[in-house]
This record gives sequence, C-alpha cells and structure tokens, in this order.
Amino acid sequence: MKPTIRAAFLLLIAITVVFARAQNPPVYTQSLGFGLGAKKTRSIDTSKWKVYRNEKYGFQLKYPENWRVSESRGTAESVYFRGPYRGVIGQALTVIVQVNRNPRRASIEEWFEEQKRLVDAKKPEVTGCFTIAGQPACYFEHNDEKFGKERSVYVLLRQTDVLCFAYGLQTEESPIYAEIVSSFHPLP
Repeated sequence: MKPTIRAAFLLLIAITVVFARAQNPPVYTQSLGFGLGAKKTRSIDTSKWKVYRNEKYGFQLKYPENWRVSESRGTAESVYFRGPYRGVIGQALTVIVQVNRNPRRASIEEWFEEQKRLVDAKKPEVTGCFTIAGQPACYFEHNDEKFGKERSVYVLLRQTDVLCFAYGLQTEESPIYAEIVSSFHPLP
C-alpha cells in the first residue's frame, strides 16, 4: 500500500473511532472502588445495607448489615465503619465532620485547592474532583509509610462544614469503603 493511501486509511479509521466515541461515550459511575472515573467492573449488592443517618450534620450513608458503626467526639466528630473482624485491627472507613472548616463559604474545589497549597506533608500523588449525589466532591490519594495507599474524599455540608471520608486502598474492604462513600446523600 502506498504511504499516502495508508496515511489516508489510518486517518479515516481515527476519525471513525473519535466520532463513534463522541456518539457513544463510555459509561462512568460515581463508584470510587477502583479509581475515580474508571468503568465499573463489579457491583456490590447494597439492597440489604443499613442506613446511618446523622441529623445533626444533615447526611446519610448506607453500610453493610454486618458492619459496626462507632462514633467519637473531640476537635472533630468522627464516625468509623468497620467490617467483621478478620485478624486485623484498625481498618475502617473514617468519616470526619470538620465544623466551620470553610468559613469563607468557598466551593469545594476552591477550598480543596487552598488546602493543597497549605499542606504539603502528605504529598498527594493523585487528586481530582467529581460528584457524589449531585454534589461536588474532591479527593486525593497518597502513600502512608504505616498504612499504605490511602484516599481522602471531601464534600461540603451546609456550605461551611467539610465532610471527609478517609480509607485505605489496599485492603480487602476498599471496594466496600468506596461504595459507602458513593452512597452519601445530604439530608433535605
């Protein structure tokens, strides 16, 4: 095949692929299980999950029926979601309510960018923004020397409070943690 004909043929294929993708874009989910924006590869049945509802801060989450939920109060209010004991203590999805952490009422994207500038200690390897329940959210991933790869997801509550979801990415429960985060809904 002559080089010009071959080049024209390859260009035609490239245009066809681009056009086909524009007409039928890949379906992305809000699931955080295996990477934000990734195609969903397996689904988790959440039909029998319980609902954790926090009236004080105005949100709810679904979690597996055999998991434990515990709360602690201090400088921030924390909720821990833990799966059945499998020989490892300490693995949990931690949900932290940071009251009045956004007093300027910035968008979550603006608040997140400001936080990244202020805190260089964890050196996020991956960052981005997406939506949960139609609400903007931002995340970062980093490697912790003690716990391995971790993800932190941030979403605003009532404009001034920040809700943080923190969990390990290299655990058996990681896909379940991500599904719990994906179940987040603000209360009306």
